Amino acid sequence: FIFLSDQDDIWVEDKVEKTIQIMEQNKSCLLFFSDAYLVDEKKNLLEKSLWDNIKFKKKKTYKIEDFLGTRFVTGATVALKKELLDCLPIPECWIHDAWLAINASILGGVIASDKKTILYRQHSNNVIGVRKPSHIKHIMYCVKNIEKSIGFKKIMKKRFQSFIERNSENISENMLDELKKCEGFWEETSILLDVSFGKGLCLINKNFVSGNYQKYSNGIYSLLIDLYINIIYRYKRR
Repeated sequence: FIFLSDQDDIWVEDKVEKTIQIMEQNKSCLLFFSDAYLVDEKKNLLEKSLWDNIKFKKKKTYKIEDFLGTRFVTGATVALKKELLDCLPIPECWIHDAWLAINASILGGVIASDKKTILYRQHSNNVIGVRKPSHIKHIMYCVKNIEKSIGFKKIMKKRFQSFIERNSENISENMLDELKKCEGFWEETSILLDVSFGKGLCLINKNFVSGNYQKYSNGIYSLLIDLYINIIYRYKRR
């Protein structure tokens, strides 16, 4: 068993014992993650837990489809079996916990526990943390940083392309089809400024009608950003 440890977080006393117990009860489980207490820089307990903050609800089992949209596995809570190390090295375009989780979903299994296993510090120097802007603030940030937003889409496309390349032998036809749809969504939304206005509108409509914005991104908020890119930013850039 391998436990990931972030240098500024604190483990609860029975973290290792309870985690191994849960993983041994679920033999196919390759990766475990959990809820966490949120604390400030001085270790004062904050009102909400990690899962309350990100509005995450635990499921009994996790399939690959669960890892194609919003990230919800927090690396500081993760434990894994050594067999999962076969998925190393981690491609540069991936965040480590997301890569480990999506690989575990096809190589064995993923288990979540609502038992809080760490005190997850929130401070001004968090690399990621859990503080998220409101949807309106997120849209405004993306509108002001369109090139970064497009760059992110290209990175997401690379992520799923690299995952398919590395796992071709472990992926069923149905699974491969879903992954290619996800990769296609990020590719099509990353080239909006490289195609004509009409073509861009068709790509946006296609992904809206098929539900891809909801499955792979932030739903209506991502749709609004792409409409802004295709309709307004396109002409601002001229």
